[in-house]
Amino acid sequence: MGREGFGSLLAWFAIGAAGVVLVACSSHGGSTGTGGAGGSAAGSGGSGAAGSGGSGAAGSGGASATGGGSSGADAGTDSGVLDGGLPASAVCTPAVGSGPGSSNFIDCNNDGTTFGVPNGAAVFGETYVLPSPLVANADNAFSFQLTGWGPYNFELWGTNTPCMAEELLWWGPFGAGTQCAQFRPTKAYTNILFVNRQMYSSSYSFATPSAQMCPGGTCPMGTTGSGKLSPTPLIAPVGDYEFDTMDRLAGGLDMTFGRTARLTVAYLAAKPDGQASSIAAGVFRLPATDPYGDAWYCIGAGSTVTLVVDKSGFLTNVQLSLRGITRLGACGDTPGSQSLSAAIYPSTTSGTYFAADISGTVTSWNGTNLATSPYCSGSCNFRFRGSPQQHYVHVATASGSLGSGTVGPDPVTAATWLVQADSTQPFSMACSSEGTLNYTLNDNSSLQLTNVTGPLSCPGTAISNNQVDITVDR
Repeated sequence: MGREGFGSLLAWFAIGAAGVVLVACSSHGGSTGTGGAGGSAAGSGGSGAAGSGGSGAAGSGGASATGGGSSGADAGTDSGVLDGGLPASAVCTPAVGSGPGSSNFIDCNNDGTTFGVPNGAAVFGETYVLPSPLVANADNAFSFQLTGWGPYNFELWGTNTPCMAEELLWWGPFGAGTQCAQFRPTKAYTNILFVNRQMYSSSYSFATPSAQMCPGGTCPMGTTGSGKLSPTPLIAPVGDYEFDTMDRLAGGLDMTFGRTARLTVAYLAAKPDGQASSIAAGVFRLPATDPYGDAWYCIGAGSTVTLVVDKSGFLTNVQLSLRGITRLGACGDTPGSQSLSAAIYPSTTSGTYFAADISGTVTSWNGTNLATSPYCSGSCNFRFRGSPQQHYVHVATASGSLGSGTVGPDPVTAATWLVQADSTQPFSMACSSEGTLNYTLNDNSSLQLTNVTGPLSCPGTAISNNQVDITVDR
């Protein structure tokens, strides 16, 4: 039992039956092994060292939890040509030219997670201020030049606010040459946010030296990529998730990725490393703007997890096959009327470092002298193990840095409390954004939550896209 330190990590996501492989890496800097971060300004590009990326697969895009996705691009491999095979086109007409240094070009230096796009942790962007607004519900176009190569997708978002996405208008994979995007927005946007999205870890070097803006225009030689041509929202693959941490617990896993995404699973019966273990129960959520990001989701029957280690016993690969997914919900949106508290203290029981007493108005979750595993860094994860209950608690506070403890009670900004009645039962969940955490490293601590909502219990509501495969690869 303990926290795994993988170094650079890749997380592969396949959503739905057809699926698209989407990869994530814990580092986006220019260090060897993970590739460099692309330049945020068009024309500046970026280069990176060859990394440890793997091969991808073609399929449907990152589908929403309740509907289908758009056509996906070939993810390519980490050797050979990495341009996604997108054929070059010609510039749009009638055109007004733009590029770095021009008056209608705004470099978006803010973090990609502020753009309002799915999985913004691995994107860069710039805004083009249009010479005239786009024509709503009619043809418009935008073309840009690409040089070099790379495992990137590009997205055009309509917006009236620089560096803030409103509507996805077009997306396509890397393809050297002139790319021309034709689309029909639902509104007369005054700006286009141009998003560069890294799809997986590999070597790349590209630049976008110029662009042509064509409000009310077309692509005379045909469009490339996938443009929005109907009122139906366009969906693009969400790409390169960051991977943060994984707690390998006795009988389960707790993961954090994409900065705010969580996944907690409990085994039905742990098999030897390299063999698939049946998952008894679990829940997960992705970041708020992503597929499966609108709520928590329950993991159903037929799901498995496989842990792979190398000859030295080092964990190198985790494979999760999640089936029978249902929508649990988003508790905590409105304050509740219940309470939950945990008093944590050094244990006197042999083999247990900490224990906790749980109390509150969710009386079926109360208990004393529960074996406790606390871990705090930017936020805190607590596991309370009773007989037979299992508690998984994730707490974020106003300080945002809890590794060395708190100075007095720290206001709680978000807390998710997950419980299994026993190791074979589905999860139930309660949430709160009010209360205090007083965390002392290796000593007495306390958590008090007020206005708690829930509990909500698995299974949840049936959804159409009810399968996800995830591989975390070293």
